[in-house]
Amino acid sequence: MSDKLDELLKDALTPSEEPSVWLNQSIVRKAKGDNIMKKPFFKTMPVAAALAIGILAAGSLTTYAAWKYLSVEQVAEDVGDEKLADTFRDKNGTISVNESQISGNYKVTLKEIASGKNLSDFMVTEDDGTIRDDRTYAVVSIEKKDGSAMPDTSDDDYGKVPILVTPFIKGEAPWQMNIFYMNVGASTTVKNGVMYQIIDCDNLEAFAGRGVYLGVLDDQFVDNTSYAIDKETGEITPKKDYDGMNILFNLPLDKSKADEEAANKQLAQWRGDAEGDDAEQEGTGDQKQADEEEWTPEKVMKECSLIKESVQKVKADKDGYVSLNWKYQGGSGSTEMLVETKDGVFADVIKEGKYGTPEATTILGSTGSGEDALIETLTCEKDGTYTFALYRPGKAK
Repeated sequence: MSDKLDELLKDALTPSEEPSVWLNQSIVRKAKGDNIMKKPFFKTMPVAAALAIGILAAGSLTTYAAWKYLSVEQVAEDVGDEKLADTFRDKNGTISVNESQISGNYKVTLKEIASGKNLSDFMVTEDDGTIRDDRTYAVVSIEKKDGSAMPDTSDDDYGKVPILVTPFIKGEAPWQMNIFYMNVGASTTVKNGVMYQIIDCDNLEAFAGRGVYLGVLDDQFVDNTSYAIDKETGEITPKKDYDGMNILFNLPLDKSKADEEAANKQLAQWRGDAEGDDAEQEGTGDQKQADEEEWTPEKVMKECSLIKESVQKVKADKDGYVSLNWKYQGGSGSTEMLVETKDGVFADVIKEGKYGTPEATTILGSTGSGEDALIETLTCEKDGTYTFALYRPGKAK
């Protein structure tokens, strides 16, 4: 009987009945503590009975919803960020969303966002000591579509299926401008089988005039297999043929804070920071060129080991281009290249069917040198896809 009651309660719940009151994530902060949502009577009687009493007393399912889900301030408290909890509690620069979407095996709810200065106990600090205190925060809940529990942060299964929460900017390709460029911070907690992520990045309000999205996908990276961008309008959309979760929310930022000049400066800074990181990893241009000339597909396959977690499958867009974005242990890179049509890198491979030959792989570049080198490769596959992979000198032992 109790199982039936639990099932009825679960099926009856909708997003509107939740209380109104995140290479690969860069920083994960966990806070220890008991489940602050538990109420005393849960400790002295079965859950189903407690729920039944709640229903009889209140005449609604709100008790069950309140038990299952944390409010945004409780999420902040659970990860140890009391200041952010106060921000949400006091509605200081916050916007409540509470929009749910289902994709792949998951249901994701964008609960609330907040933007402003000094809203959190945790700050992102640059190498030179500069504190980036003007931030945008987003709180999302992630749960299994079938109702089974998400792995707890202490479980062995935690992290086996990566989940990436990332902003996108309208007009910017998702694989070229995402959370990895925006000075990211993140916190994760799991309660009652539901995962909660708080992601934060540099303040996004300046982009309110052009449009900002929040993507949630079950991958470590963003590539052109999960989201598409309309090159004329700049609109970003989830790809319908993506095998997995690729949810996309519109962030309802305060349009009165839109500032096109500031937005352009922010984009330039993010790109400059990324190029600086790449230059630091790659050394001088002469050395980079020498490294690239040193490696051939044959030499890579003979002398190097594949970094399995770097492998990405991508498809060319309607114009014959593939877009790549990768980040691995301090190295990063992104590129867009023409691979199909008569002028494409793999035009002859496709025309003559040279799949599986050295000609079907090209060296995109390399970072570092010696045993620390990372060699970037792209291979044209017979099924029409392209495989990006990183290799490290030395055969696997």
